[in-house]
Amino acid sequence: MELACSYRHIDLLDWLVNIECAFQCNISSLSGTPGRSIHSAATHLCNQRIYTHYETDAHSLDDIEKIVHSSHKVALRRAVRHVKVN
Repeated sequence: MELACSYRHIDLLDWLVNIECAFQCNISSLSGTPGRSIHSAATHLCNQRIYTHYETDAHSLDDIEKIVHSSHKVALRRAVRHVKVN
């Protein structure tokens, strides 16, 4: 998948990774809840192992149910595999 970004953005991302900047992913982004373009970008960054932290941003049980029952369970499993347990 190709993201619409310039080399300048890629250089910035590389620089931030190299200085050990932490990157947080909202799990709903991987579930596809906020839309296709956000899902694609989040999945791409997950596959590149950019994220260092994952969060739900859930404010209710209904929010968690939407994530758990989403149609993008493969992406969610991939995210869980990337999480490092300290």
